[in-house]
Amino acid sequence: MDFQLTDEQRMLQEQTRAFAEREILPHWQRLRKKEFPRDIFAKMVEAGYAGATIPEEHGGGGLDLLSFAIVVIELCRADAGAGLSAGASLSLVAKPIEVFGNDEQKRFWLPKISSGEVIGAYAQTEPDHGSNVAGIKTRAVRDGDELIISGTKRFITNGSIADVVLAIVKTESNPDKPHKGLTMIIIDAKKAREAGTLIVDRDWDKIGLHCSPTSELTFDKCRVPVSNIVGEPGMGWWYAMATLIGSRAMIAAQGVGIAEAAFEEALKYTLQREQFGKKLADYQVMQRDLARMQMEIEAARLLTYQAAWLTETLGVFRGEEFAEKTSFAKLYASEVATRVAEKALVMHGGVGYMAESRISALYQAAIVLQIYEGASNIQEYIIARQLLRKHGIKI
Repeated sequence: MDFQLTDEQRMLQEQTRAFAEREILPHWQRLRKKEFPRDIFAKMVEAGYAGATIPEEHGGGGLDLLSFAIVVIELCRADAGAGLSAGASLSLVAKPIEVFGNDEQKRFWLPKISSGEVIGAYAQTEPDHGSNVAGIKTRAVRDGDELIISGTKRFITNGSIADVVLAIVKTESNPDKPHKGLTMIIIDAKKAREAGTLIVDRDWDKIGLHCSPTSELTFDKCRVPVSNIVGEPGMGWWYAMATLIGSRAMIAAQGVGIAEAAFEEALKYTLQREQFGKKLADYQVMQRDLARMQMEIEAARLLTYQAAWLTETLGVFRGEEFAEKTSFAKLYASEVATRVAEKALVMHGGVGYMAESRISALYQAAIVLQIYEGASNIQEYIIARQLLRKHGIKI
């Protein structure tokens, strides 16, 4: 067992950190605005991050998931919103097409995502159905060689800027087996918007991750070719679960990146700020807080690395074998990011509470990690389910 990064991974870490500190971090104040930073995204594309995990034969960098987790940590250390749009396009759109799609779908979409020509969005959540994927109501009805899609999707990362949407929709009704009625479909979002059948209802105002659009989309008799079905019809629920299991290490990496940035802000402030004739770092209570923050970040990092390595090694088709490990990482890193950011903000005193402070931006960004791509209580359920299964109890 080797806990050391390879020389290539250390170099990747250093290069990504240098890129993020040069091209992203100086713009953190602008990135708090509700505006997708196309100039920064273009530089991420140029640096190869938009296609980092896409196989080389499709124009990507071919990174394994552990290496990509290292990239995500460094990008989100600079700004989680800027890193999210590229990460979501890769983890939630390119990866499912790579794993479940046919050769034609891979050849068409993966090079476009890698080159930055196309930005992807994953549409699963609906106004009445978030964690309950089997309850999805957006429908696709077959009409000859086409599918007609109608329904609404909510809280969709990249929704308003997406050129392609990977959607989970209902294609058959089976009240006794609702999980078997879902299908994963590729939607050419640019064409659908031009046709007026994909409507961007709104981009939500959020308390964090402002520069990454989170949209509500309506499909109004949106027509797509039957050939756009990913994998087998009716397998959408299983594909969705595998996609989310595969992406949890990346959400955990976001948490580690945010926590690292918050810790660095806290450390810098305690080394500079004086109270009663002493640096804050001279006080034992501050030393204990800093020590615990650093320890928890390191624990979250190791869980994240483990989750990424298992996902890469075993593959999402065997996700049920290691689902609790990815949930460990996603749950713990989310909690650590929020806890460290909150503690760091309080260490800053009144300055930290001001909107002008970077630590307040980090705190606002951290909170959502406990909500999206599997809320914390869902992660606890998954962990408990896997544990009890080993003892013959099915929940």
